[in-house]
Amino acid sequence: MRKRALVVGAVTAVALLVAGGLFASNMGFKLNFGLEKAGTLVPVTGGNSRSGQQWMAVPYNQQTNLNNAFDLITDMGGTTVISQVGQWVRSLDIPAFYNGTTGTAFALVPGDAYDVQLGGGAPATVAYIVVGSHNPGLGINLLAQAPGVSRSGQQIWSYPYHSTNNNAMDLINEINGFNGAGTVSQIGQFVQSLDIFTFYAGTTGTAFQLLPGQGYDIQVTSNVTGWVPSHF
Repeated sequence: MRKRALVVGAVTAVALLVAGGLFASNMGFKLNFGLEKAGTLVPVTGGNSRSGQQWMAVPYNQQTNLNNAFDLITDMGGTTVISQVGQWVRSLDIPAFYNGTTGTAFALVPGDAYDVQLGGGAPATVAYIVVGSHNPGLGINLLAQAPGVSRSGQQIWSYPYHSTNNNAMDLINEINGFNGAGTVSQIGQFVQSLDIFTFYAGTTGTAFQLLPGQGYDIQVTSNVTGWVPSHF
């Protein structure tokens, strides 16, 4: 269900882009992203969601009323539906969570993806309508391992909804082409049935498909500064 909804939305957006003759734009997106509760079948990677967590990509320009984690929780149905939203902490290699009631809501950062977990009060699946636009001039910075900065060089990146990279190998080639051979050590996709990322390093196995709405783990061996992801 999720894959079909996202592909249709992405194709529609690209058709509008090409018809208008704009190959670099801040075009808008409106996509139906399916969120799965714990125990619910996951169409993308198979199996059932272990905990109701998923890493969701958001447009680089969010709606004007979505500035922080509390805004995102509210937009997705509130705390009865969403138990928590997490951001990746590079220095620890783990997500830090905000549940909408205690602590300070972290700011939403363009280019970052977020860990969204459905709570006990949520239905089995939630169809979240993602609305926003792309920022074609935004440079993405990827940080390599450095004490106090990044524990392993990993970051969870928000895949542009109209990206020209179809799979993990395409993404590796683009970043290496921008920053130098060997920059990317691996690309990870989140497997909801296991609650972990599984990785493709570009040498063995099959490169997994990249899908709009998904966040991906990019691990680099050297800093990448000002990379602008390709798109239609």
